[in-house]
Amino acid sequence: MKILITGGKGIIGSFLSQELPYDILNPGKEELDLFNKQQVSDYLDQHKVDIVIHCALTGRNDLFSTEQSYTTDSLWMFRNLWNNKHKYKKLINLGTAYEYDLTKNNWLVTENSVLTHLPYTSYGYAKNLIARIIRETDNFFNLRLFGVFYENEADTRFFKKLLLNNSIDINNDVYFDYIYLKDIVPMILTIIEDEQLHRDVNMVYHTKYKMSELATLFCQVHGIDLAGIKIIGCNGLNLTGDPLQLDHYKFELLGLETGFRSYKI
Repeated sequence: MKILITGGKGIIGSFLSQELPYDILNPGKEELDLFNKQQVSDYLDQHKVDIVIHCALTGRNDLFSTEQSYTTDSLWMFRNLWNNKHKYKKLINLGTAYEYDLTKNNWLVTENSVLTHLPYTSYGYAKNLIARIIRETDNFFNLRLFGVFYENEADTRFFKKLLLNNSIDINNDVYFDYIYLKDIVPMILTIIEDEQLHRDVNMVYHTKYKMSELATLFCQVHGIDLAGIKIIGCNGLNLTGDPLQLDHYKFELLGLETGFRSYKI
């Protein structure tokens, strides 16, 4: 089994490259330019890929931007993969909760809700359109990630920052779903091995937490003084997903606490 991971140098792509028990291709931009339709076609002809896991993205660091290039760039990359879908068996897209409209209070949103949302942000708009296209394309799958964490994440990310500084400022104490990156692997393996029952899955746990509650649990695991958690505001909107489709598979997920324990200074 040969798997192409786009965006393979990012945190999720790098993680999957190490975690999946297959022949992995994770080319950098200099080897595979996803904006170049001929290069994408030639690469797939040359490497005879079985599965594509699409992690590449643009605009992720500017989530609330309305910059049009973030939309066109994301759609262009996906289009070049979609146009070559006859050259591989399946595509697994790593989607995002920002496919939903962030101006709404998104509480336990279902996978089907993506059809009633059209985000104003460039990044979310592109990812929403991609999710819609996937629904109409055989052998394409969307795994929707809300928030992810992993012990080898960048020092600036929420939990690593809390560990290193023993403190965190929470600008909006809302309910938000995080999942430990290792817990997305069983669903990916299930799709690869043809055992999936759903084409679009919210990758979220059943229990919902506010950001302050997540920080509290992390501090308790690592013996960090809870006084380091400072809530600056609570004026934002919740962003949580319905877990029922993922629950259907009855995976033995590691969960938040096990994930938190994996962090080391």
